[in-house]
Amino acid sequence: KKANYLQSSSDIFSFIQETFTPCKDDCIKLKDVYTAYKETNQFRAMTKTAQRGMNLSTFTEKLQTDTSLKKYIVDRNKFFNGKQMSCPVLSGWTMDEKEPDDI
Repeated sequence: KKANYLQSSSDIFSFIQETFTPCKDDCIKLKDVYTAYKETNQFRAMTKTAQRGMNLSTFTEKLQTDTSLKKYIVDRNKFFNGKQMSCPVLSGWTMDEKEPDDI
């Protein structure tokens, strides 16, 4: 129960669930996840100051500290599926065909 509450309280985790599909063998660059996040109504509803504060490094830090998502983060130079990652990625998820605003 507690894990479900934590997942539902995390705006970023709900964005990940709505935008991407779980897939054991795939991964997405965190930069691509951030780009998709910037297109959401949630991001657009933020004040300009909050938007400037939510840059790629802050977004990456939030993902790495989120209790629901940190297990999916693979840092640069770490291995995922036998391949060394050249940048941080979100493992276990793949891009959906739908656009984030179509949700």
